Amino acid sequence: MGNKQKILIVDDDDQIRLMYSELFRQSGFDVIERKDGVEGLEVATSVKLDGIFTGIIMPRMNGFDFVKALKEYKDTVDVPIVVNSHLGREEDRNAMEKLGVNDFIIRGLVSPAEIIKRVVHVVNAEDYFFKVNRESEDFEKFIREQRMPIDFMCDECGTELSIKFKSTDKDYFRGSIRCPKCNKRFN
Repeated sequence: MGNKQKILIVDDDDQIRLMYSELFRQSGFDVIERKDGVEGLEVATSVKLDGIFTGIIMPRMNGFDFVKALKEYKDTVDVPIVVNSHLGREEDRNAMEKLGVNDFIIRGLVSPAEIIKRVVHVVNAEDYFFKVNRESEDFEKFIREQRMPIDFMCDECGTELSIKFKSTDKDYFRGSIRCPKCNKRFN
């Protein structure tokens, strides 16, 4: 029982939240439910989560503000997030992708079984660390534009920084500059 992956479902629609809670439980997840971003943030900052499944339009704190807040906390910045939107607006998708969500699903266009499959994939995506070629013509420009340490070393443990990639699907990767030893994020 202690090995179950923990997922937080945040949605003010009781019917949607309960339906997905049951589907995730049937898929082997330990599920925590909350009705809005304020409640979700309280859980996310106090419980180690393997994934978050959230809506956008909610009272007190909407999905955009919830995701922004998650990306500001060291302990939640890397938790995989899947957004379940009933509106399907392209500007919402673009804004959420810019905030760093791992997947954006339009409710009604994707079956619940496919949603579970996509969330399982996002939660279990592998991390890859790649070293940066310091001899590249673009290295200095990259360091300057990304405001990285000039020596490209972790200021906490002194390890050379790398680019950490996480596969979200076969065509899309998310990346960040990290210390491969202590996992400190630099962008």
